[in-house]
Amino acid sequence: MYRPTLVEHWARRNRWAHRHPGEKAFVALLAVALAVTHPSPLVSLLVAGTAVAIVTAAPIPVRVSARVVLGPLLFLLALSVPVAVTMSFEGGVRLAVTGDDARKAMEAMARASGALMATSAFALTTPVQDLGWLLRRVGVSPTLVDVLLGIVRFMFSMEATLHTLVAAQRARAGFRGWHGRVRSTGCVAGALFARTLQRASGMELGMRARGGVPLDRGDGPPPSWRLCGIVSAGLGAMAVLPRILG
Repeated sequence: MYRPTLVEHWARRNRWAHRHPGEKAFVALLAVALAVTHPSPLVSLLVAGTAVAIVTAAPIPVRVSARVVLGPLLFLLALSVPVAVTMSFEGGVRLAVTGDDARKAMEAMARASGALMATSAFALTTPVQDLGWLLRRVGVSPTLVDVLLGIVRFMFSMEATLHTLVAAQRARAGFRGWHGRVRSTGCVAGALFARTLQRASGMELGMRARGGVPLDRGDGPPPSWRLCGIVSAGLGAMAVLPRILG
C-alpha cells in the first residue's frame, strides 16, 4: 500500500536529498518530456530504466519504490485494455484484439510508464519542503505553495488517523467475514470523513494564524549545471539511439 509518510521518510534520507531541487526538477521534466513526446517506445523504456537506476543508486529499498509505482502502473494497465480491445455489437457482443490496437496500447503504456518512473524518482529523492521552496523561487504564488504543503501535511495526518481507526475496528473484532468487512469499512469511512472535515478546519485556522507555511531551507548548495548538462547529453543520446539502431 502506498504511504506518503514512507515516501517522505526516504526522500529526506537518501543520498541526494540535500542536492539542489532545481537539478532534480530539471532532469525529471526533461525525462518526462522525452518519454511522452518521442515516437519510439524504446526511449520511454530507457527513461524508465534510468529512473530505476537513479533510485537504486540513491539508495532506496526496492520495496519502497514498488509501493510507489505499483498502484499507478496497475491503473495504467487497466486504462490500456480499452485501447487494445475492440468491442463490436454486430451479431451480439464481440471482443477482438487487433495488431494495430495492441501496438497502440503498448506504446501508450510505455510512454506513460516512462513518465511515471521519472516523476516517482523525483518524488523519492526530493523532500516536499524543498519542492515548495523551489516553487517559490521560480515565482509560483505563495498562496498556492502554502495550499500544496498544507495538503501534503494533511495527507500525513489523515494516514495516521486511518491507521488508528482501522486498529480500533480490529480491536472490536471488526473485519471478520464479508458482512464484518463491509460494516467495518463503512464505520472507518464515516469516521474518517468527519475527522477530515474537523482536521481541515483546524489546519486552515492554523495556517492563517501563522501567515502561511514557513520554508526554512535557505539557499542551500548551488545547482550543478555540469550535472544538468551531462544528464541532458545522456537523454539526448537516448533520443537518437533508435535511429542508430534502425
